[in-house]
Amino acid sequence: MRLGLVALLLLGAAQAPLPLPPPAPPPAAATPPGSDVTPSGPAVTPRPAPADMLARYRADERFQYDRPEAERPSLATLLWQWIQRHLIEPAVRGLGERGVVWLLIGLAVGLLGWGVSRLLRAEGGGGLFARRDRALGSAGPLLDVDDLATVDVAALLARALAEGRLREAVRYRFLVLLQALDRAGVVAWRRDKTNRDYATEARRHGDVGTAFAEAARAFDYVWYGERPVDADRYARLDPLFARAERAGR
Repeated sequence: MRLGLVALLLLGAAQAPLPLPPPAPPPAAATPPGSDVTPSGPAVTPRPAPADMLARYRADERFQYDRPEAERPSLATLLWQWIQRHLIEPAVRGLGERGVVWLLIGLAVGLLGWGVSRLLRAEGGGGLFARRDRALGSAGPLLDVDDLATVDVAALLARALAEGRLREAVRYRFLVLLQALDRAGVVAWRRDKTNRDYATEARRHGDVGTAFAEAARAFDYVWYGERPVDADRYARLDPLFARAERAGR
Protein backbone atom coordinates (compact mmCIF):
# COMPACT_ATOMS: atom_id res chain seq x y z
CA MET A 1 0.00 0.00 0.00
CA ARG A 2 2.75 2.40 0.91
CA LEU A 3 4.72 1.40 -2.16
CA GLY A 4 1.71 2.24 -4.33
CA LEU A 5 1.36 5.73 -2.84
CA VAL A 6 5.07 6.41 -3.34
CA ALA A 7 4.80 5.30 -6.97
CA LEU A 8 1.84 7.63 -7.62
CA LEU A 9 3.66 10.57 -6.05
CA LEU A 10 6.76 9.94 -8.19
CA LEU A 11 4.66 9.66 -11.37
CA GLY A 12 2.87 12.99 -10.68
CA ALA A 13 6.14 14.73 -10.02
CA ALA A 14 7.53 13.50 -13.34
CA GLN A 15 4.50 14.85 -15.31
CA ALA A 16 4.44 18.31 -13.60
CA PRO A 17 6.04 21.15 -15.72
CA LEU A 18 9.39 22.41 -14.59
CA PRO A 19 9.49 26.08 -13.45
CA LEU A 20 10.99 28.51 -16.12
CA PRO A 21 13.92 30.76 -15.19
CA PRO A 22 13.11 34.47 -14.80
CA PRO A 23 13.60 36.58 -18.03
CA ALA A 24 16.95 38.29 -18.46
CA PRO A 25 16.99 42.12 -18.41
CA PRO A 26 17.35 43.79 -21.88
CA PRO A 27 20.91 44.73 -22.86
CA ALA A 28 21.89 48.31 -22.37
CA ALA A 29 22.09 50.45 -25.55
CA ALA A 30 25.59 50.94 -26.80
CA THR A 31 26.95 54.43 -26.53
CA PRO A 32 28.54 55.71 -29.79
CA PRO A 33 32.24 56.29 -29.46
CA GLY A 34 33.12 59.88 -28.70
CA SER A 35 29.59 60.73 -27.51
CA ASP A 36 29.07 62.36 -24.16
CA VAL A 37 25.47 61.14 -23.91
CA THR A 38 24.85 58.02 -21.88
CA PRO A 39 21.74 55.81 -22.28
CA SER A 40 20.35 57.29 -19.10
CA GLY A 41 21.40 60.85 -19.95
CA PRO A 42 19.29 63.79 -21.28
CA ALA A 43 17.90 63.97 -24.88
CA VAL A 44 20.02 65.54 -27.62
CA THR A 45 19.22 69.22 -28.24
CA PRO A 46 18.90 69.98 -32.03
CA ARG A 47 21.23 72.57 -33.47
CA PRO A 48 19.26 75.61 -34.77
CA ALA A 49 19.65 76.51 -38.47
CA PRO A 50 20.60 80.06 -39.49
CA ALA A 51 17.60 82.29 -40.08
CA ASP A 52 18.82 83.55 -43.49
CA MET A 53 19.25 79.99 -44.76
CA LEU A 54 15.72 79.03 -43.64
CA ALA A 55 14.28 82.13 -45.33
CA ARG A 56 16.11 81.26 -48.53
CA TYR A 57 14.71 77.73 -48.58
CA ARG A 58 11.17 78.95 -47.74
CA ALA A 59 11.26 81.35 -50.71
CA ASP A 60 12.50 78.67 -53.13
CA GLU A 61 9.53 77.19 -55.06
CA ARG A 62 11.32 73.85 -55.40
CA PHE A 63 11.03 73.29 -51.66
CA GLN A 64 7.41 74.42 -51.21
CA TYR A 65 5.94 70.94 -50.99
CA ASP A 66 2.86 72.11 -49.11
CA ARG A 67 1.60 74.09 -52.15
CA PRO A 68 1.69 71.71 -55.12
CA GLU A 69 0.57 73.21 -58.43
CA ALA A 70 -0.69 71.07 -61.28
CA GLU A 71 1.28 71.54 -64.52
CA ARG A 72 -1.04 72.95 -67.18
CA PRO A 73 -0.77 71.57 -70.73
CA SER A 74 0.70 73.84 -73.38
CA LEU A 75 -1.36 75.50 -76.10
CA ALA A 76 0.07 73.12 -78.72
CA THR A 77 -0.95 70.14 -76.60
CA LEU A 78 -4.49 71.48 -76.18
CA LEU A 79 -4.74 72.12 -79.93
CA TRP A 80 -3.54 68.61 -80.76
CA GLN A 81 -5.99 67.10 -78.26
CA TRP A 82 -8.83 69.06 -79.86
CA ILE A 83 -7.84 67.94 -83.37
CA GLN A 84 -7.52 64.35 -82.24
CA ARG A 85 -10.86 64.38 -80.42
CA HIS A 86 -12.95 66.26 -82.98
CA LEU A 87 -11.30 65.43 -86.32
CA ILE A 88 -9.09 62.36 -86.28
CA GLU A 89 -11.12 60.05 -84.06
CA PRO A 90 -14.48 60.72 -85.82
CA ALA A 91 -12.81 60.25 -89.22
CA VAL A 92 -11.24 56.96 -88.16
CA ARG A 93 -14.54 55.71 -86.75
CA GLY A 94 -16.34 56.70 -89.93
CA LEU A 95 -13.81 55.09 -92.26
CA GLY A 96 -13.46 51.82 -90.43
CA GLU A 97 -10.42 49.57 -90.60
CA ARG A 98 -10.57 49.12 -94.38
CA GLY A 99 -10.96 52.85 -94.95
CA VAL A 100 -7.95 53.63 -92.76
CA VAL A 101 -5.85 51.18 -94.78
CA TRP A 102 -6.86 52.86 -98.06
CA LEU A 103 -6.17 56.28 -96.56
CA LEU A 104 -2.65 55.23 -95.60
CA ILE A 105 -2.09 53.81 -99.08
CA GLY A 106 -3.22 57.10 -100.61
CA LEU A 107 -0.85 59.06 -98.39
CA ALA A 108 2.03 56.77 -99.34
CA VAL A 109 1.29 57.20 -103.05
CA GLY A 110 1.10 60.97 -102.62
CA LEU A 111 4.45 61.10 -100.84
CA LEU A 112 6.01 58.93 -103.54
CA GLY A 113 4.70 61.23 -106.26
CA TRP A 114 6.03 64.26 -104.41
CA GLY A 115 9.48 62.67 -104.14
CA VAL A 116 9.56 61.80 -107.84
CA SER A 117 8.58 65.34 -108.80
CA ARG A 118 11.34 66.76 -106.62
CA LEU A 119 13.86 64.47 -108.31
CA LEU A 120 12.68 65.60 -111.73
CA ARG A 121 13.04 69.20 -110.71
CA ALA A 122 16.57 68.58 -109.42
CA GLU A 123 17.52 67.12 -112.78
CA GLY A 124 16.40 70.25 -114.61
CA GLY A 125 12.74 69.59 -115.35
CA GLY A 126 10.29 72.11 -114.04
CA GLY A 127 8.43 69.50 -112.06
CA LEU A 128 5.11 69.82 -110.34
CA PHE A 129 6.42 72.32 -107.79
CA ALA A 130 8.55 74.49 -110.09
CA ARG A 131 8.59 78.16 -109.16
CA ARG A 132 6.11 80.22 -111.15
CA ASP A 133 6.15 83.83 -112.30
CA ARG A 134 3.61 85.36 -109.97
CA ALA A 135 4.25 88.93 -111.08
CA LEU A 136 3.02 88.21 -114.61
CA GLY A 137 -0.06 86.46 -113.25
CA SER A 138 0.65 83.37 -115.35
CA ALA A 139 1.96 79.87 -114.82
CA GLY A 140 4.64 80.28 -117.50
CA PRO A 141 8.40 80.40 -117.03
CA LEU A 142 10.55 83.51 -116.88
CA LEU A 143 10.57 83.71 -120.70
CA ASP A 144 8.45 81.27 -122.70
CA VAL A 145 10.81 80.61 -125.61
CA ASP A 146 12.74 77.53 -126.63
CA ASP A 147 15.76 79.45 -127.93
CA LEU A 148 16.78 82.51 -125.95
CA ALA A 149 19.18 83.61 -128.70
CA THR A 150 16.26 84.43 -130.96
CA VAL A 151 14.89 87.10 -128.61
CA ASP A 152 16.25 90.66 -128.64
CA VAL A 153 16.33 90.94 -124.87
CA ALA A 154 18.55 94.02 -125.00
CA ALA A 155 15.82 95.92 -126.86
CA LEU A 156 13.24 94.86 -124.29
CA LEU A 157 15.57 96.08 -121.54
CA ALA A 158 16.06 99.46 -123.22
CA ARG A 159 12.32 99.92 -123.65
CA ALA A 160 11.59 99.07 -120.01
CA LEU A 161 14.25 101.54 -118.84
CA ALA A 162 12.88 104.28 -121.09
CA GLU A 163 9.33 103.77 -119.82
CA GLY A 164 10.43 103.66 -116.17
CA ARG A 165 9.35 100.04 -115.63
CA LEU A 166 12.42 99.34 -113.54
CA ARG A 167 11.24 96.13 -111.97
CA GLU A 168 10.70 94.62 -115.41
CA ALA A 169 14.05 96.09 -116.40
CA VAL A 170 15.67 93.95 -113.69
CA ARG A 171 14.03 90.91 -115.25
CA TYR A 172 15.28 91.74 -118.73
CA ARG A 173 18.76 92.55 -117.37
CA PHE A 174 18.92 89.10 -115.84
CA LEU A 175 17.81 87.59 -119.14
CA VAL A 176 20.57 89.51 -120.91
CA LEU A 177 23.01 87.85 -118.48
CA LEU A 178 21.55 84.40 -119.15
CA GLN A 179 21.72 85.04 -122.90
CA ALA A 180 25.41 85.96 -122.67
CA LEU A 181 26.26 82.91 -120.54
CA ASP A 182 24.30 80.64 -122.87
CA ARG A 183 26.19 82.07 -125.85
CA ALA A 184 29.53 81.49 -124.03
CA GLY A 185 28.62 77.88 -123.20
CA VAL A 186 28.60 78.47 -119.42
CA VAL A 187 24.92 77.53 -119.08
CA ALA A 188 22.44 75.89 -121.41
CA TRP A 189 19.17 77.81 -121.68
CA ARG A 190 15.94 75.94 -121.19
CA ARG A 191 12.71 77.67 -120.35
CA ASP A 192 11.72 75.22 -117.58
CA LYS A 193 15.03 75.45 -115.69
CA THR A 194 15.37 77.25 -112.38
CA ASN A 195 18.08 79.68 -111.35
CA ARG A 196 19.46 76.98 -109.09
CA ASP A 197 19.98 74.81 -112.14
CA TYR A 198 21.87 77.60 -113.89
CA ALA A 199 23.95 78.27 -110.77
CA THR A 200 24.96 74.60 -110.66
CA GLU A 201 26.11 74.77 -114.29
CA ALA A 202 27.95 78.06 -113.74
CA ARG A 203 29.91 76.70 -110.78
CA ARG A 204 31.67 74.32 -113.15
CA HIS A 205 33.40 77.31 -114.76
CA GLY A 206 35.30 78.76 -111.82
CA ASP A 207 34.69 82.32 -110.63
CA VAL A 208 31.68 82.84 -112.84
CA GLY A 209 29.71 80.55 -110.54
CA THR A 210 30.15 82.86 -107.55
CA ALA A 211 29.34 86.00 -109.55
CA PHE A 212 26.26 84.42 -111.12
CA ALA A 213 24.98 83.11 -107.76
CA GLU A 214 25.16 86.65 -106.33
CA ALA A 215 23.33 88.10 -109.33
CA ALA A 216 20.68 85.35 -109.20
CA ARG A 217 20.02 86.00 -105.49
CA ALA A 218 19.51 89.69 -106.19
CA PHE A 219 17.15 88.92 -109.07
CA ASP A 220 15.12 86.42 -107.02
CA TYR A 221 14.80 88.94 -104.22
CA VAL A 222 13.40 91.60 -106.56
CA TRP A 223 11.37 89.58 -109.06
CA TYR A 224 9.96 86.64 -107.12
CA GLY A 225 9.89 88.64 -103.88
CA GLU A 226 7.87 91.34 -105.69
CA ARG A 227 10.08 94.13 -104.37
CA PRO A 228 9.68 97.62 -105.78
CA VAL A 229 12.61 98.99 -107.76
CA ASP A 230 13.53 102.65 -108.08
CA ALA A 231 16.42 104.24 -109.94
CA ASP A 232 18.76 103.97 -106.96
CA ARG A 233 18.11 100.25 -106.47
CA TYR A 234 18.50 99.51 -110.17
CA ALA A 235 21.83 101.38 -110.16
CA ARG A 236 23.02 99.09 -107.34
CA LEU A 237 21.82 95.88 -109.02
CA ASP A 238 23.12 96.47 -112.54
CA PRO A 239 26.82 96.06 -111.57
CA LEU A 240 26.06 92.58 -110.15
CA PHE A 241 24.75 91.41 -113.51
CA ALA A 242 27.59 93.11 -115.39
CA ARG A 243 30.25 91.44 -113.21
CA ALA A 244 28.75 87.98 -113.79
CA GLU A 245 28.53 88.71 -117.51
CA ARG A 246 32.22 89.68 -117.68
CA ALA A 247 33.25 86.60 -115.69
CA GLY A 248 31.50 84.34 -118.20
CA ARG A 249 33.29 85.67 -121.26
